[in-house]
Amino acid sequence: MFISEAEDLALQELLGDLSQKKISWKEALQRIPDLGSASRAMTKPMGRSLLHLAVLDNQLDIIALFKKDPVLKVRRDVFGLSPMDLAQLLHRKEAMQHLASLKDCFSMEPGLPDGVELEYLPAPYFETQEGLEQVLYAVAKVKAEDKIPEETIWLGVYFDREIQTGAHPPILIDQVHQNGGYGVFAEKKISPCTFVGEYTGQILQHSKKPITHIRKKLEAPKFPPPCEKGERRDKNYCLRYTVWDEKSSFSIDATTKGNFTRFINHSERPNVGLQPVYWRGVPRMIFISLKEIEAGEQLGFGVAQRSIFESCSVYTRSTSMARV
Repeated sequence: MFISEAEDLALQELLGDLSQKKISWKEALQRIPDLGSASRAMTKPMGRSLLHLAVLDNQLDIIALFKKDPVLKVRRDVFGLSPMDLAQLLHRKEAMQHLASLKDCFSMEPGLPDGVELEYLPAPYFETQEGLEQVLYAVAKVKAEDKIPEETIWLGVYFDREIQTGAHPPILIDQVHQNGGYGVFAEKKISPCTFVGEYTGQILQHSKKPITHIRKKLEAPKFPPPCEKGERRDKNYCLRYTVWDEKSSFSIDATTKGNFTRFINHSERPNVGLQPVYWRGVPRMIFISLKEIEAGEQLGFGVAQRSIFESCSVYTRSTSMARV
């Protein structure tokens, strides 16, 4: 259906009012003459569609209505996020189910050891929508100021598909210490510069200075207390969430929700590196193999002699693996 420029501007204004909570969804739908035409309108300056807004407000009826629209499902906002990306980052399970397609399917989570209770998270999620918006604006600001290292942007582009789907090499979680400590082992050989996994959990905001990176010790208890909002605590499964902004302080809490990466131990001879990368406007904390890892070898991260970016650059040049 063709709409005039005036009608398009009116729809943009309507979506803007809806996004700012100036009108209700009921009122907005009553004022939209044709949902098909409204589906192509976007808010300014955020560039969010009706489907983006439906995900943010968890309007499942609207999501179900547009879930088969191939254009809306992949449309990205000004930060580069699609409706599915927002659903993942806000842990909107039902919205994710509506929007998921075969290509969106996440890789299967490896089995957990007996006695370990952990809710599987394919991606990290924010405690609140306000926290997500704060990070988006903070990261956009430091990016505009050219404060985000170029290599973190390059790695985010290079591993875009893996971050989106969570695809990782086959691994095994096994006990490595008599008191119950666990480790992660490669089931098959892993090539250098391979996406091994992403550290997932609930992203919490802290009121004090940023917490430091945690060294996980085998003798530590299996179920440490969770991170607490507003407090600086060094917990085994709490990891600093890098925002590249000194004023922001966030951490990822994988105490009760996360994935296998929470069992990767610190090593003085690391074979994987933990790297914050810039991905579609938000930081993601991913593990990348630093060298060839043999089947049965335990994964360990730490301070590498050579940077992850340098390792990947050398490997991609030597194997012609650079992606366009």
